[in-house]
Amino acid sequence: MGYETKSGKKASFLKENILPISESGQLKHTTDGAELFPGFKVKFVHGHTGAMMIPHQV
Repeated sequence: MGYETKSGKKASFLKENILPISESGQLKHTTDGAELFPGFKVKFVHGHTGAMMIPHQV
């Protein structure tokens, strides 16, 4: 699993904060268009935050 970040984002994604969430099974990786829950899918948008995810009602 990749936890490398761009240099400008390093302070936002510290391994010591992310790893416990991942190791407890609470962090789920997804892909564009995946079902979030019935009636909603994940949509990636590329604005000032690269690959930001938003819920998209289908």
